Amino acid sequence: MTRGTLSHLMHSTLLAVSALLLMVAATCSAQLAAEDMTMKVGVATTAITPQQSMTMGGFSARTEPSISIIRDLLAQVVVFDNGDTRVGIVAVDLLKVPVPYFEAMRDAGERNGIPRAHLLVNHSHTHCGPHVFARDNQPYMQEMTAKVCDLIEQAVANLQPVRLEYSQIPCTMGVNRRQMGPDGTPAGMRPEPRKPIDPDVPVLWAISPENQVRLVMFGYACHPTTMGGLEFSTDYVGYSRDWVEAAYPTSTAVFLQGCGGDIKPRACTAAGGFGYVLLEPKEITAQVGYELGRAVVAAMTVPGRPVSSFLAGLSDIAGLPTTKQVEDTPEGGLFPCEAQALRIGDIYMVGLNGEILVGIGLHIKRELADLTVWVNGYSNRDLSYVPDAASFDEGGYEVRVSWTTADAEEVLVSKAVELVRSLQQAR
Repeated sequence: MTRGTLSHLMHSTLLAVSALLLMVAATCSAQLAAEDMTMKVGVATTAITPQQSMTMGGFSARTEPSISIIRDLLAQVVVFDNGDTRVGIVAVDLLKVPVPYFEAMRDAGERNGIPRAHLLVNHSHTHCGPHVFARDNQPYMQEMTAKVCDLIEQAVANLQPVRLEYSQIPCTMGVNRRQMGPDGTPAGMRPEPRKPIDPDVPVLWAISPENQVRLVMFGYACHPTTMGGLEFSTDYVGYSRDWVEAAYPTSTAVFLQGCGGDIKPRACTAAGGFGYVLLEPKEITAQVGYELGRAVVAAMTVPGRPVSSFLAGLSDIAGLPTTKQVEDTPEGGLFPCEAQALRIGDIYMVGLNGEILVGIGLHIKRELADLTVWVNGYSNRDLSYVPDAASFDEGGYEVRVSWTTADAEEVLVSKAVELVRSLQQAR
């Protein structure tokens, strides 16, 4: 065989192999696209900022009503639909959502094909929003709830095919606020870098058939208490969403609050307290939010893990032992606390009532270390602080105002693990 004939044969073979690889790639891409796009996502957002002055919630030292608005508070709804079932997420920039309003949101979910156990309502816990329990603010709360119920319907009407991707990245924007004194007891609400935070930033995003990012849902465990004052604001939460949406202009960014009951933004002074250096409070608040937003965008700079269209949800009541009379529960009784678990593909999202201290969220993750678990506090009905058992040994603010005993941690963790393991078996 001559050198020319050999060269021609090799060239022909390479062309044939290349064509075959292209055909295989095209077939696989088409199959993958068809498989990925079985999920639909609907998103809807509206402002819920009060349009008149009213009592604010979050800081008991406030004695005056609001005077202005720094930035709008938002309500957002995300609905996942795989053709067989739906899962819904409601995210509101409020301190809490009282039970009647939360139940009305779940009623609206049911009317739109979302089972009650499949709808999670998460509160960002901003301390620069309206007082949700004040009698004079109830007309506002009713109006806000009506807006959320309409949003659920809008999100269902906006369902569009997408593929989902997931990633996770660390962020150290928060710091533990339960500083310990030399005697081993809490020294007040001050920075305590020797205690844990939950650095995980889970990120779930939806990509349209046109390859545009349509939704970015992310979470972090940290009190939105960078600043106070008499102005309505989302605190750092809104700024983190701003950064993400600026990076992905076709997207809606949705924040979910984690188990940050004892975590505060890391704006500290040399005197060992929380405060401001170089920047004013509003500037610090923006920078804290941008730090979280940058982490989210960094997580998305490489392809995420594909997420299947499997959807499921479970909810159950955990009886938390109490230290005082709470509503209809006597001192020493078991207060009903809802634990919820949603499954989106192979992501397990836990929703817990109340201000869950970070130790409980981390405990749940340790028990479910073989799974991808996204733990949210501040979810569904309102509840006070739920400290972990170790914090009860130490004392401090969160323990003093809590309704529960040290045994609450094990009750909540066990119930969350039970629900997630049940969903793991679902097919």
